[in-house]
Parts: sequence; C-alpha cells; structure tokens
Amino acid sequence: MSGKGHKGFQSGAFVLLLTTVVTKLIGALFKIPLAGDGCLSDIGFGYFSSAYDLFAPIYSLAMAGLPVAVSKTVADYAAKGRFNDVRQTLKHSRRLFSVAGIVGTAVFALLLIPFVKFTDITGKNIYAYIVLLPSFFFCCVMSSYRGYYEGLLNMLPTAFSELTEALCKLILGYFSALITVKLTGDAALGAAAAIFGITVGTAAAALYLKLYYIRKGDGFTENEIKAAPPPQNEKTAVSAIALLALPVALASLSTNIPPIADALTVKRQLSLYGGEALNTVKSMYSGAAGGISDRLLPTFLYGIKSKAYTLYNLVPAFTAVIAVGAVPAISACFAVKDDAGVNKNVNSALKLTALLSFPAGMGLTALGEDIMRLLYGNGASAAIGGALLKLFGVSALFSGLAIVLTG
Repeated sequence: MSGKGHKGFQSGAFVLLLTTVVTKLIGALFKIPLAGDGCLSDIGFGYFSSAYDLFAPIYSLAMAGLPVAVSKTVADYAAKGRFNDVRQTLKHSRRLFSVAGIVGTAVFALLLIPFVKFTDITGKNIYAYIVLLPSFFFCCVMSSYRGYYEGLLNMLPTAFSELTEALCKLILGYFSALITVKLTGDAALGAAAAIFGITVGTAAAALYLKLYYIRKGDGFTENEIKAAPPPQNEKTAVSAIALLALPVALASLSTNIPPIADALTVKRQLSLYGGEALNTVKSMYSGAAGGISDRLLPTFLYGIKSKAYTLYNLVPAFTAVIAVGAVPAISACFAVKDDAGVNKNVNSALKLTALLSFPAGMGLTALGEDIMRLLYGNGASAAIGGALLKLFGVSALFSGLAIVLTG
C-alpha cells in the first residue's frame, strides 16, 4: 500500500499541478488585460474584485474544502473494500452539498441589498453580485463529484472541469466585459459582464462532471460491488460526511479571511473615514488619481490592491493542489495503518510546497514594483500596487505551507 499510495499521490498531484499551471496562466490572461485601461481599468476592476472576493472563498470550498471531506471518506472506504459505501458517499454528498448550495444562495440573495449599502457607497456593485449568485450553487454541486474522483485517485475529472471553467472565464468573461464597456461606457456593468463569464464557467464545469460520471462511472466491476459489504444506513453516512466536511470547510475558509474582510471593510472604511488620507493619495498620484471623485476613489484603490493580490494569490493556489493530491493517498495509508506510507506522503507534500512557496514569495518581495510596472505600466498601479506586492510576498512564504498543513 505504501508504494501504491505514494505513487498515486505523486501522479495525482502532478496532474492537478499541471492543470493548475495552465488554469492560472489562463486566469492571468483573463485578469491582467481585464484590469487594464483598455477594458475595466482600476475602477471597474475594483467593482469586479469586490464581487470576486466573495466568490473566491466559495471556489476554495469547491476546490480544496468540501472535496477533501468527500475524498477522505471515499479513499477510506475504498482501501477497506467497502465499494457500496463508496458509491453511497457520492449520493449522500451530492444531496447534502446541493442543499447547502441552495440555502447559501438564498441567504445571500436576501442579504444582498443591505450588504451593498453597507460596503459600497456608489451602490453600483449590485450588478456583479446579482450575476454571481448562481455560481454558489454550481460550486457546491462540483464539490461532490470532484471529491469522489479524487478519493479514487482519479484527478482527470477535476483537471478537465478546471480547464472548462477557466476557458469559459477567459473567452466569455473577458470579451463580454470588453464589449459591454465599449457599448455602455459603464465600468460597473463591464464588471458584471466579467462575473457572468465566471458564473457560466462554474455551470459548465458542474455539467461536465455530471456527464463524466454518467458516461464513465467509477470503474468498479459488478463482482466487486456484489462482494463488498452492504452500505451503512443513510443517517450514519450523512452525519459522518457532515461532521468531516464542517471542520475542513472552516479550515478552507480561514485561509480566505483576508479577501472576505477586504470585501466587507476596505471600501467602506475608505469612504467613511478616508478623508485626509484620500486627499494625500490624490496629491501624491495626481496624474493617475487627481481627476477621480471622492466617491469613486475607494473603488479605484481597491482595484489596485486587487491587482497586487491577484499575483500574490498564485502562490497558495499552486500549493493547494498539493494538499488535494495528498489527502487520498495519506488517507488510504492511514486506513490500513501504514505509518511509513503516511510519513512518506506528508514529507513529499511539504517538500513540494517549500520548493514552490519560498522562491515565489522572495521573488514577489524583491521585484514587486517592477512586476507591477511590467504588467500595468507606470502610475498608481506600479507605485501603490508595487509596495503592496512586496508585503504580500512575505505572506506568501507562509500561506503556501498553511494551505497544505490545514488540508
């Protein structure tokens, strides 16, 4: 089991890491030009990022939170030959997560107007939030299928669903935003159009996973199913998934506290108490920010902050896939009390993480302003965003390891 589990982890982590490299490159091709002056600009990207910062924790749950709970359960049962329980895990998790998605979407819809009034003095972010709502449900649907196949050490469905989502985001999101801004001249509507591409991407990825399951199944033979013990009763199985999913979900959300806190507080605090600080910013960067009204300046600054955060977030995003690939292999070894296999897989995950996060973090700290200038030109983005990126680089040294350790 040790050799098999270790090999399964390495191949699974490689597939997901390769896919993440591709999808993050696609994401960069989406966000970098999207934030440019030819499309949304800093103000429009501020609107976009306010909505995306709420989407990111939900997506994190769909990628590395809820699926981990399912994959651990599935890997556990598969290692013990309980194949009926494996299939029941998919059935129960699909139902449980779908209900969670519906409830979550409904709650956010009810709180939407008060939330916008609290966080956005312009009130124009509501367009992007409305378009974002359905993605919550689709992300929850994806979680059950992704976790199921990851638990069986089959990372291809997750990989191809990520690619499907990323391509929809790039093609539909970017060009919808570009056309909307050109036709209306309204950056807030352009931000909503970009979010529309993301929502369609989550729907397309969920549909792909559903069709994959219908066509490919899980690979268990009829004889294996007949020879396996009968499944546990439904109440016990659902309770086990829920109890495992809750702490994993909270751990996943904890790594996304900064964007959630930013979405709730940054623009509001700048609007209410910025005063003299905002005037200082306008005087320091009069060429870039001098003509922007006080009502729009918080959104402008939020857009610049989000440009820097987008680059920083590449580091924990890459290390998260190592955790996703490691969990099934570690769980399978743990289920059969293979301590050597557990230690080997944990050490491999930590070594891979260190090789990624430390050089990347030091590079962001050393070259923050140069990177921002290369991507966005001179001006406020390079000066303000570059200083922020240097600080984010220090954080990246540790956030990459934190993702793997909590996973």
